[in-house]
Amino acid sequence: MKKGLLAGLLLTSVTFVGANAFAAAPVISNIPDVIIGDAEDNVGTDNNFFVFTNAFNFDNFVSDLDTPKASLQWSFDEGDDAVAPNQRWFTINGKQAVHLGSSEIATSGNTGHNPPAPANELRSVSQFASFRDIIFSPGSGPAQQFPAPTEPDKSDHAAGKVVTFYVSDGTNVASKSILVATRDNQNDALSGGSQFTQLYDEPFNSLPATWTTEALVATGSTNDFDSANGAIRSRVASTAAVGTYRVASWYTPSPVVQYGAVGSNNWVRGKFYVYRTGQSPNQANVMPAIRMRLMQRFVIASTLEAWSHTPGIPTLEPLGAQLAPSANPAAPSVYRVDFDPPEVPQNVNNPATEGIQAYFGAYAAANDAPANGYVALTELVIGTYPAVLGTEVSSYTGAGIAISTSDGADAYSVVFTGSEAPGQVPAQDTTTKPSYSQSASGVTIDSTNSAFGQSGTTKRIGVIEFYMELGSQAVQVTTGSLYQARFHITSTRNSNEQAQMRLFLRSGAYLYNVLYEVGGARALPGTEARALAWQHLPGVGNQNPDKQIPSENGCWYTVLMSSPVNTDIQSDQSLWTSPSTPVARRNIKIGFGGVDTLSTGSDQNDEALLYTVDTVKVFVSSEPE
Repeated sequence: MKKGLLAGLLLTSVTFVGANAFAAAPVISNIPDVIIGDAEDNVGTDNNFFVFTNAFNFDNFVSDLDTPKASLQWSFDEGDDAVAPNQRWFTINGKQAVHLGSSEIATSGNTGHNPPAPANELRSVSQFASFRDIIFSPGSGPAQQFPAPTEPDKSDHAAGKVVTFYVSDGTNVASKSILVATRDNQNDALSGGSQFTQLYDEPFNSLPATWTTEALVATGSTNDFDSANGAIRSRVASTAAVGTYRVASWYTPSPVVQYGAVGSNNWVRGKFYVYRTGQSPNQANVMPAIRMRLMQRFVIASTLEAWSHTPGIPTLEPLGAQLAPSANPAAPSVYRVDFDPPEVPQNVNNPATEGIQAYFGAYAAANDAPANGYVALTELVIGTYPAVLGTEVSSYTGAGIAISTSDGADAYSVVFTGSEAPGQVPAQDTTTKPSYSQSASGVTIDSTNSAFGQSGTTKRIGVIEFYMELGSQAVQVTTGSLYQARFHITSTRNSNEQAQMRLFLRSGAYLYNVLYEVGGARALPGTEARALAWQHLPGVGNQNPDKQIPSENGCWYTVLMSSPVNTDIQSDQSLWTSPSTPVARRNIKIGFGGVDTLSTGSDQNDEALLYTVDTVKVFVSSEPE
């Protein structure tokens, strides 16, 4: 071993002596093909704005043993055009191709690429590649309306042309060719290359020791392992009891993916492979909702709730039926849960001990007495992909964050006396409740003026959900899209006194729900859990560096939603895209609120909600895989 180590050190010395002669060349791999669409920018009108912003991260597709990725220089050539040869179609990061057409490329070799001139170098503008079709959307300005593409150029651009990327380290150069196409009325998309890096795969061939069950709620709730199909299952029973919710669930007590494997430049995705069974009658509209979650210490979580129906709204059942999981264990449905773990000190300083946990379960609401049967998880895959915002499609600031004229705000409290049966929910009190106020600064959520908390055996819990008016900026779900909502939130209250904050995106009315939760600050007694909450909740003490102003008492929060329109869920989802389905059901509802308080410790009464949302932005990009 020592001899081998010595030889390696000698070899390294020789390599350094001859570095100029033997420098390692860059290696490019797996760059995806690019489709430039305009559907993301068609808000109210067909704008024909063909720009794919931040299509991919250059650094994710190159390696070089002796040159930092940030020092590598990128450029590109454009191939032939069938209709109008030698016509430039694209700019990338505002720069044109070095060479145009296969003949010029062939005779030029690497000339102009090793290294490229500043006028052609791409990465100095951004580490992300942004494409623009300058034939259909000429110039370099922001989104505006352009004329619709016409034939024969429309078909020619839809077929695409070859674009060759070059990477130079100043001595050596590497190249890779992809296809770039422009397609009218489609979303921006990547194909042929995946940005998803798998870090965890649990196929449940046997019951893993890393998973355990959570406490059951209500009679008839059970958890078990299906050895025949390799799955963990959660079951709820129908009930005759009025106002009784039921829960059965599984979770991982420890992280299955370390924060160090995620880092600050990636988001996390969980792919949940799910089937249903045991419903009576055997139909989707009596199954419980599925809860799928990625989380940290039960303090910060991204939860997807998928409902096959909404209790009391039978008109949603046809849409919900196309969201329900497969009844065939051999061909499960795949649901995607996306999560942005915060870059707070507790994570950054403890990359090996902090990380991502998973949760799966069945939930039946108190007003859904018929719900029954199993939901089963037969595989879970977790991985990461680059944390890159897509195209901005809507923006609300200050007084522009108005209350929805259709959904309004839902605020109430419930009082538990300790005598309730398991799952029993007391009647809602709409007099004592958290409040909201609207101003030029945005919307403020406030529960500081009411007596929420525990007194003896009696506990009053306040709940509020504020739905935003979307107006002409409403976004409809489409196939193959990933939505990113950014909430800018601040508070004058200490972050270690905040109750649980909730941010949410919903579609299909209330069938497909992404809920992002932080806190409460006193929810769990552990030092680590409280550090996560205090550092990430808005207010004095917030330490998330994703800030609008460095010294502000708050930060940006990113809520991620994979589109429900995905054939991995069901092959027939025609109602989700049909013009006959009301637009309001295909819109993404946006809202925020919280709960004061679900915490149970001796200092739970120190919590209260007080925060202001001053900006909300929505972005859309293609799915990362």
